[in-house]
Amino acid sequence: IDEAFYTKSINWLSREALSGLQSVHMGRGPHYEYEEPIEGEKYAMGVDVSGGTGGDYSTITVVSTTTRQPVYHYHSNDIPPFKFAEVVFEQQSHWNDALVLCEGNSMGAVVIGLLEQWGIDLWKDDKGKDWLTNKTSKIRIMERLREMLENNHFQELHKDLVDEIISLVPTKTGSAAAKKGKHDDLVMSLALALECSESIPNFADVLTRTKLIDQWKKKVRSNRILKQKIPFRPASWR
Repeated sequence: IDEAFYTKSINWLSREALSGLQSVHMGRGPHYEYEEPIEGEKYAMGVDVSGGTGGDYSTITVVSTTTRQPVYHYHSNDIPPFKFAEVVFEQQSHWNDALVLCEGNSMGAVVIGLLEQWGIDLWKDDKGKDWLTNKTSKIRIMERLREMLENNHFQELHKDLVDEIISLVPTKTGSAAAKKGKHDDLVMSLALALECSESIPNFADVLTRTKLIDQWKKKVRSNRILKQKIPFRPASWR
């Protein structure tokens, strides 16, 4: 986290929010699973598609609609869109037939077309159209994500996602983007998954959800305290 403060550029998040990020190493991927699907739970999936030519990454993030916590990521920059659609298909089924919000820009149209052929339940807006990321829509989803990060909503996040969050800087349009040479594809799939989750009715008790979120916040705070350096050395340790 300290590396984020060495740059002269303005960070998208406050120092307090950056210092509160809890990263976890989750292996080499491309599949990263925080937990197994819970029977009866509803999940939302955000999908960001690239060309699979070694540049930007094709990513999937799945979040719980009860807690809004990420439970799964997929992250690869060498999978072509038609093969990536198969991964989305498999994971949609694995996560209790999750509702899928796939960005329709560019290569995303290929994935959406295949998923529709296979009968996958896709997110649509109130006019029946797919999601398109533009200046206005990106500001909305990124501001939701920033609010959640500033409020320490998330318990632990995959290290690569944390690295992307640290690299975000404000843009002239009022949104955020990765610094030159960095990526923000996992960030986008998380923001899309959160947008998707907003459209899924969830009948979990509000007090139960609030209690769970409060428990995660307390855990984050306690982990932060435990990781602090002790300013003195007790005699019993000498």
